[in-house]
Amino acid sequence: MTLDTIHTSDTLASIFAYLFILWFVGLFLYGYFTGKVVGDLPSWMQELREGRLNIGYIEESPKENVVVHAVIEAKPKPLDAKDKSFREECIGALCNLGVKKAQSKKAVEEFFNNNPDVKTMDEFIEKVFEK
Repeated sequence: MTLDTIHTSDTLASIFAYLFILWFVGLFLYGYFTGKVVGDLPSWMQELREGRLNIGYIEESPKENVVVHAVIEAKPKPLDAKDKSFREECIGALCNLGVKKAQSKKAVEEFFNNNPDVKTMDEFIEKVFEK
């Protein structure tokens, strides 16, 4: 490369740099004095600026009619204190309330020895903590 070629490429680069800076400053001044924005932001960028971002959409499915038939028992089924499954439920209830399993078994046995007439879980919970 000769010295003239290097000088010419430097000159062209300088001209393009000055034109770019002039263009940028011109757009800045135009926006500053007129309050207008040159060009609109893309929709996703506008949503970000507003503090929201649309990441998808939900398709509405056709509405279906759903019929529900509910059967409500008025009274709980009475259980027998001698029933092993009822005693296990009582032990589980005490364990869920924070009592250790061994203490729960002992408390349930003592309770049903003293109160054989208890038939529901509600009665058990109320009476076991009356002590």
